[in-house]
Amino acid sequence: MRLLSFPIALTLVALLVACSGDNPDVTRTPLSSQDAHSQLLESIKQSQTVVAKVSYTVEGTPIDGDRAEKWILVQRPPDFREDDLTNSPFHEVSIIIVNRRYYLCRALRDGEGEPPEGECLVSPEGEVREGPTPVGHQLIHSLADLLRESPTGFEINGTSERSVAGRKASCFVLQSRTIEDFDTGELCYSEDSILLFSDGRRPGERYVATATEVSSEVSDKDFELPPLPVENFQRPSPPATVSP
Repeated sequence: MRLLSFPIALTLVALLVACSGDNPDVTRTPLSSQDAHSQLLESIKQSQTVVAKVSYTVEGTPIDGDRAEKWILVQRPPDFREDDLTNSPFHEVSIIIVNRRYYLCRALRDGEGEPPEGECLVSPEGEVREGPTPVGHQLIHSLADLLRESPTGFEINGTSERSVAGRKASCFVLQSRTIEDFDTGELCYSEDSILLFSDGRRPGERYVATATEVSSEVSDKDFELPPLPVENFQRPSPPATVSP
């Protein structure tokens, strides 16, 4: 399900790297290519419906330089939240979708213990947001979105199992057949279809997303707004018409 669709567009995450045979945490699994293909697509499908809170680190070398980011994604369909922890403890950005409303919250802190300054922008009442997906989710889940949209556009060159964030993960090494937005990639999902690891590339770019903490316990508190004033999104006024 696209929670907004759990979709802003950045360069899509083109996700490589085969599970190394030298890694003691990796176990080869003898799945046929057809079985592995079906299993991966089912994990991608189910990942849109799971209830989970996951912290990720995202690193990459896009054409314009290195990046290292930290994100927390919380999903309890149809509610969703992402927190960008990239900049510092004194600069916080959250996107919260709850009760069919979309909130963009930005807070600045002057120092430890100081109340935040900023605001939450909210979509108009009654408006259901269906896109685009928040940035952090797009960084981490882009390859999965591509594969879901083009299920015959890739092949699986190998499978394995490993432990990521303390959870057993099934991993799939991918090669593009007809999808233009990635060359090679790897995705790892938990047994309950939570994305735990992705690593891949296309010319000039590589992104690696790794889950560091995973919890299936999600409550209403996870979707509470920060203590900031709430303002409506201001839509641009239509251009004035000039009579001839």
